[in-house]
Amino acid sequence: MLRLAGLVWLGQADTGSWDYTRQDSSWGQLCVGHFQSPIDIEPKHALKGDFEIRMLYRPLRLEDVESAGVDSDGVPRIRFKEGRSIGKVQIGSGYDDFDEYSLSAIEVHAPSEHTLRKASWALEVQLWHDPMPVSRTNKLLQHTQELLQALEDSESRFAALDRSQATLRKQLNGENTPWTSNDNEGAGSQQAQDWVDAAKADISSVSTLLQQDMKGVTENAIKLQKEVKGLVTAQKRRFAGFRVALSLFVLRASPVFLGEMNGTATSLVRWLSQALAANKDADSAPLELEVVIGSGKDLYSYEGSVPRPPCTPNVRWFVLGDPQPSDIEQLSFLLKETQLAGRVHGNARQVQPFGPSRRLNVVQTDWKVFEAPVIVSAESMSPGRQKMILIERYCKVFVLCSVFLICTPLFFRIYNSCADEEDEDTGWDASPLVRQQSMEGAGRRVEMVGTEPAKHG
Repeated sequence: MLRLAGLVWLGQADTGSWDYTRQDSSWGQLCVGHFQSPIDIEPKHALKGDFEIRMLYRPLRLEDVESAGVDSDGVPRIRFKEGRSIGKVQIGSGYDDFDEYSLSAIEVHAPSEHTLRKASWALEVQLWHDPMPVSRTNKLLQHTQELLQALEDSESRFAALDRSQATLRKQLNGENTPWTSNDNEGAGSQQAQDWVDAAKADISSVSTLLQQDMKGVTENAIKLQKEVKGLVTAQKRRFAGFRVALSLFVLRASPVFLGEMNGTATSLVRWLSQALAANKDADSAPLELEVVIGSGKDLYSYEGSVPRPPCTPNVRWFVLGDPQPSDIEQLSFLLKETQLAGRVHGNARQVQPFGPSRRLNVVQTDWKVFEAPVIVSAESMSPGRQKMILIERYCKVFVLCSVFLICTPLFFRIYNSCADEEDEDTGWDASPLVRQQSMEGAGRRVEMVGTEPAKHG
C-alpha cells in the first residue's frame, strides 16, 4: 500500500513546469531517487542475467495505431489500439516462472537518452510494454459480458421449460382434456394421453437444450475463474507493477554503406515516419520487428525509471547493444516529422549516475515464448507411433535386465575376493593349541591303560 501511495504521489507531481532545456533547475524536485534513467551502458560491467527475455511480435500495421503525434511533453509517441495483441515480451526463468508484458506504445528520442560506452547516437526508439495483467483487464471484462449474455439467453429456455411444465400439470389434473359428450370416450382418452406425451417431449427437448447451454456457461465460468486466478497470482509477483522498455539505437549511415552495414533500421525509421505523418499511407508495408532487432543479440538490462517527470522508478530497461544503421534521408525525414530536426537539446534526458547498489545484466534476444511442455496422450497417436513406443519401452527393460544379469556375477566375484583378503589380513595360527590338546588326550589314554580294575569280594 505504501508503494502504491508513493506511485500515486509521483503521478500527481507538478509536471507542467518542466522541459528538456532546463533539466537541472526544473527537474530537481520532480525526479529524485537512486534508480533513475537513462544511464551509460558499459558492457564490461554487465553480468550474465539469471533470467531470459522472450519476444513475440506480429507485423505492425498502421491500422493497429490508435494515435500518433508529438505529445505535450515533447515526445513523439505512437499508441496502439487495446486488445490488438500486436506483441509481447516474457521475462523469467521458465514457463512456470515469468512475467508478461504487452506492447502499448513506441517513443522516439533524439539524440539517444542512453549512451553506449559514453557515445550518444542519432536516435533512440523505445518500445514500451504494459504489464499483461493490466492489458488483460479488458479481455476479462469481455469474457464476463459473454458469460452474462449466455445466462440471459438461458432465461428463455427456463421460460419455455416453465410453460411446458404448466401445460403438463394441467393435463395431468384433467384440465384442457379432449373429452367430448359422445360415447367415443376411448378415443378421447387416447388423445389426452398423446397430449401428455407431447408435453413431456417438449419438456425433454427444452431440458436437453438447457443442459447444453448450462454446460457451455459452466465451461466459460471455469475459464473465467482460471483467468482471474492467474491475474491475482500475477499481481502478487515482484514486477507486477513494472513496465518494460526495449530500446534500440539508430545511427546515420550513407546509402553507399548500408548494404555492408546491414541497414535493418531503415524499415523501422520509414514505418515510424509514416505512422507519425499527418497523411498516412494505408498501403505501407508492415514492420517486422524480429528482422530489425535480430536474434541472439545482447540486451543490457537494469531496473530504472521513466526518463521524464515524475520519473517513476518502475521500469525494467532492455537496451540493445548493437546500434542499427539507417538511411540518412529516411532519418532526416523522421526528425522533421517529429519536430526534432535542428533542436539543440532535443528530447533526451541527461545520463544519470549508476551507483554500486545497482546491477547491469546482459541477456540474449530470443523469439520463442515460454510454453508448458506438451504431453500427448497415447490414444491420440497413430498406431505406428504407439507400436514404436512399446518397442522402445521393451528395449529399455531388456537392456536393464541384461546389464543386471551381466553385472551380478561380477559383483559376487568382487565380494568374495574382498572377503578372502579380509580373512588373510585377520588370520591366526591354531597349531600350538591343537598340539597341546593332542598331548593331553594321549596322557589320559596312558593313564587309563595302567590302571587295574577293582576286585569285588
